[in-house]
Amino acid sequence: MPRKAVITGIGILSSIGANPQDFWENLVNGVSGIDTVSRFDPSPFASRVGAEIKDQSYGQELSPKEKKLDPTAQYALIAARQALEDSGIDLNGVGRSRCGVILGSARGAANLLEDFHSRFLSGGVSKVKPYASPFTTLSSMSAAVARRFGLQGPNFTISATCASSSHAIGSALEKIQLGKADMVLAGGSEACITPFHYAMFGNAGVLSPGKGRPAESCKPFDLNRDGMAVAEGAGIIALEEEGHALRRGAKIYARLAGFGSSCDALGVTSMPEDGAGIQRAMAFALEDAGLDRSEVGYINAHGTGTRLNDLVETRAIKNFFGDLAGSIPISSTKSMTGHSIGASGGMEAVICALVLRHGIIPPTINYQTPDPECDLDYTPNQSRKIPVRVAVSNAMGFGGLNTCLVFQKNLTKKI
Repeated sequence: MPRKAVITGIGILSSIGANPQDFWENLVNGVSGIDTVSRFDPSPFASRVGAEIKDQSYGQELSPKEKKLDPTAQYALIAARQALEDSGIDLNGVGRSRCGVILGSARGAANLLEDFHSRFLSGGVSKVKPYASPFTTLSSMSAAVARRFGLQGPNFTISATCASSSHAIGSALEKIQLGKADMVLAGGSEACITPFHYAMFGNAGVLSPGKGRPAESCKPFDLNRDGMAVAEGAGIIALEEEGHALRRGAKIYARLAGFGSSCDALGVTSMPEDGAGIQRAMAFALEDAGLDRSEVGYINAHGTGTRLNDLVETRAIKNFFGDLAGSIPISSTKSMTGHSIGASGGMEAVICALVLRHGIIPPTINYQTPDPECDLDYTPNQSRKIPVRVAVSNAMGFGGLNTCLVFQKNLTKKI
């Protein structure tokens, strides 16, 4: 029998909560973390809004060396610590060589890279710090987590644009299924609310200008949607082999039942109008899980709030689920959290685990004017209490990279 993987711990650091409890409470109550950017003057840019982590108290637990790391790695350290503590695992009582760290990030050490490059341009070679190279690699955050907790199993960071941390979680699932690890901290982190990234995303035409109230700027699936709001943060799960978790009496949020991925293989930002790529990812994931599409009770959509993404994802869901599509509750939690780029899949994996645990579907806020072409049940503006047994999380990224994760309510052991 193939080994199964379950979620035994969750960790999150975001604009709407610095821990899973606060995050979930704000999420189900429709609280937005999107506000006017405070890190720099946003007035010259195409957008003035973002979902920043304003609670900086997390820094109190970082060591002096960790404080030199990019915020991407720092956020990962906080979310990883939360997930480990929540899992209740005793690292002294398990084989650390069987415990790994697989994370995802699209932009990596964005803040440090911009800072080091600015110092180099203004001051020359001598202004580049000796630790610039190891601290700006993509793998610096997964390595930092491993160092802090002494995890000696598989360790790497995946970069696959907005699908990065979903790929990381899928890779962790495969490591456990193949017997290469017993526990993996999996998810992602991102911190790219910086001037360069705002210039880059803004010039690509994907950002909401943020006119009016900042909290209302991201409106996925709404007729008047005008772009995404960049977010920062981290979402990490403790993914554990089911038998390993049961033997130690761990609580179990959900089973990670399946993973699927595909590539559109078209232009850099274009996608097939019918969403064929994300359809394939959903089909592969449900096949991997051994589940039928009729069993899906909730979809956490990629739902960025851009005109093309939301339309194509809606078409993909309608084409894939057929007559079932209109009866499946869907939400874009990015309407509250913003789009954390490579970390979004990790954050939304945490959300799916909590949906299965609590039987509450979070809303898509700022949904006011229905789009005739986006005509599914997006759980508008109010959360909904519905028992869910199977949840799906989609991710779609530049380059046509698509992923789908399937989560199943745990029926083996009650929390």
